[in-house]
Amino acid sequence: MRLSILTGMIFVSLITPAKSDFFPPWQGGAWGGSTLLTQTAGRLTTVTIYTANPQCQSLMPQRVRVPADQPINAAVGQVIMRVRIPGFKLAGYSVNFKRASGELTVDFRRAANSKRFVSFSSCEQLILFGSLRQTLTRNTQWRVKTVRFTELGREIRL
Repeated sequence: MRLSILTGMIFVSLITPAKSDFFPPWQGGAWGGSTLLTQTAGRLTTVTIYTANPQCQSLMPQRVRVPADQPINAAVGQVIMRVRIPGFKLAGYSVNFKRASGELTVDFRRAANSKRFVSFSSCEQLILFGSLRQTLTRNTQWRVKTVRFTELGREIRL
C-alpha cells in the first residue's frame, strides 16, 4: 500500500498502478514519480530541493526525505508537486539520467487542457524549470551537469 500526501490530502492506493510511460506526479513509479510517504521497508535519504520564494525573485532550499533507491526521481516529483501555475497541469513526466555524461532529461506530458510551456511568464519559468534545474545540479552527489526539458521527446524552447 502506498500513501501520498498532496496539498494536505492523503491518497491511498491499495493496488499498484500498471506500468506505463508516464504516471501522474502523485502516483509514483520507478522511473520518476514521487511518493512522500511510503509504507515499505525502504531506506530514506535527505536531499535539498529548491522552490521559488513568494515574490518569485529567488529559489529557496528545503530539505526533504526521499527513497534512497530513487533520490533523483523522487526529488523531481517533490518539486513538481509544489508547482502552482494557473492553467498548467501535468498528465505525467519521466526522468532519464545518463550518468556517463551527467545529462539529465525531464520529459513532460501536459494534460490536454493545460497551458503551453512557451506561454509561461518568467516567474512561471523560474517556478518550474529553475526549481528543477537547481534541485538537480546543486545536489552534487548526483553529478548532474546538464538538465534538459522536453515535452513528449521534443525539446522545450523558452
